[in-house]
Amino acid sequence: MISNGTDNMVMPVAPMYGGNGGGCGFGNGWGDGWWILLLLLFAGGWNNGGFGGGFGGDGVMPYLWNTQTQNDVNRGFDNAGIAGQLSGIQTAITTGFANAEVAGCNRTIDAMNQRFADTTAITTALNGVSSQLANCCCENRLATANLGSDIAREACATRTADSQNTQALLGAINGGVQSIKDQLCQDKIDAKNEKIADLERQLISAQNNAILQKGFSDEVDALYNRLSNCPVPSMPVYGRTPIFTCNQNSGCGCGMEEVIPMAEYLTRDSVEVVSLNSPIPFLDSIRCPNGNVIHSSGSGIFTLRGRGNSCFARYEIEFTGNISIPTGGTVTPIATAIVIQGETEQGSRAIYTPAAVDEYGNVTSRATVDVPSCCCFTASVEYVSGVTDGTTVPTPTINVIDGSLSIKRIA
Repeated sequence: MISNGTDNMVMPVAPMYGGNGGGCGFGNGWGDGWWILLLLLFAGGWNNGGFGGGFGGDGVMPYLWNTQTQNDVNRGFDNAGIAGQLSGIQTAITTGFANAEVAGCNRTIDAMNQRFADTTAITTALNGVSSQLANCCCENRLATANLGSDIAREACATRTADSQNTQALLGAINGGVQSIKDQLCQDKIDAKNEKIADLERQLISAQNNAILQKGFSDEVDALYNRLSNCPVPSMPVYGRTPIFTCNQNSGCGCGMEEVIPMAEYLTRDSVEVVSLNSPIPFLDSIRCPNGNVIHSSGSGIFTLRGRGNSCFARYEIEFTGNISIPTGGTVTPIATAIVIQGETEQGSRAIYTPAAVDEYGNVTSRATVDVPSCCCFTASVEYVSGVTDGTTVPTPTINVIDGSLSIKRIA
């Protein structure tokens, strides 16, 4: 069987009387009937039992020329032809089936080759997919590893940043706490220093008051000692009433008209700390030569004597100087005034309101005092309150520098 190019199979058949390649009924040419000729030759030759006996005698030829024998021969040839045809048919059939089988095998082989090619393609595709999957897996593993590394690195960076921030925060807290401690310590030191300064001011004020009190007592004792030698009638009085009667003709300088020069007194070169309602101490600069003004250098108390022909002696007192509030004090109005016999002379208070501590301002206080004849008045320049509202507490001390006091008898 052979293929005709379609799905149908064709069996090749050779014609029975066609010669089949020139065999003349003996198969494939003479080859398929050659054994008959050999049989005749070897049976007796062509004549008389062999090739040498000719065609006569008891050879094969008389047999051949026999009619029955001819029929048998013809029948033999016919049988041989039939056999050859059958053999050809068999050969053709066999060859056809062989060709069909070969074609089937070829188709099977082709199909197997196609399946092999398909399998190879599928295998190649699967290998490609496997390679891609392997690469994808590797890439995914690498990406996962990189992601884990990035996460770990970022976590490390985050922890580092948190640690640094925590350290900075702790440093700031410690710094703040230390600053508060330092400030508290400084406040305690400032409070201690202020207390020491206040105690020093109180001590200085107490010392000044003691000096002033001693000077005042000494002045009073000296005055009474001098007056006790004046034998004039006397009558004790209070206030500014003369304690001695004026006798125009005798004793204590009465009846004498005197003109005295101006006396001047200065504060120390350094800053003088003066407490509230305390006198400012002065040093002698130009002393009174005739004893009308009595003063001990360093004291703040002055004694004015009523000597002369009139029944009183008039003195003009003027103070000028620079004052301020010490460090640590309260900024309030401050003032100076002329004080006579412990009372502030009206109109003599000079007020200065600084904007801040240690800010100096110049003030001037003036007063005119009439001292009865043969009498003595005490005079001083004191730090007095400059507050006028009645509710503000004045600062306890002031600083005084470049102070100058002049006392002049004008009548």
